[in-house]
Amino acid sequence: MKNMVDKEYVDQWLKILLRKLQDAFGQRLLLVVNVGSWARNDANGQSDIDVNVVLDKVMIEDIILYRSLVAEMPDNQLACGFLGGLNEMDLWPRYDLMAFHYGCIVLHGSVPDVLGAVSRRDIFENAMVGLSTINHAVRHCMVYDNCLVASANGLRDFYKATFFVLQGWYLLKYGEYVATRKNIMDRLTESDEKAVLTAYLMWDDLQEERNINPMQTLVRLERWSSLMFEKMATVLI
Repeated sequence: MKNMVDKEYVDQWLKILLRKLQDAFGQRLLLVVNVGSWARNDANGQSDIDVNVVLDKVMIEDIILYRSLVAEMPDNQLACGFLGGLNEMDLWPRYDLMAFHYGCIVLHGSVPDVLGAVSRRDIFENAMVGLSTINHAVRHCMVYDNCLVASANGLRDFYKATFFVLQGWYLLKYGEYVATRKNIMDRLTESDEKAVLTAYLMWDDLQEERNINPMQTLVRLERWSSLMFEKMATVLI
């Protein structure tokens, strides 16, 4: 069981980790950003603390050293994130850098200076990778799985990912990055969009529904994903 923490605690935790990183890597430390639910102000007391770190180059000794720094942190079971080298980031798929540019808190360095910009095409591809993965997964379950109850109960992470697809679509459609599920729920008008977000937010409460009528959980996600392909086509450049 993770300890319950709050935003003030997380902010202090990040300051401590940043000092450790600066002391350990010096000028080789190019970028440190807090991403994920705490950065988006969408966390609960057991959410991971996600930190993305970019060095000039990552060697085995750096990974071992970073591991030791994390191990020294209080509540280190909450620690999560990414460690990359600039040589790798220069070739990294641009769509996969969205978290560095939107909804992050920069703790050290400059995202544009280190990573450059992301384009509308990058935002589109980020959303489409998530959408196509969801669509493929749920249809695979519906066609091939023998136990639909197990399939429905295994879709939590795919329901979670609907938010990031909708977030990308909304950014492309209206030019506004919406950081939290609550805020994007307030902006969305389609019932299918609200339904998938609500199903994730109420996941534990809907356990009985999934056990009694698992196909409903699958169909809800499948129909949403199908309609999202049509919506994404309207923002394709």
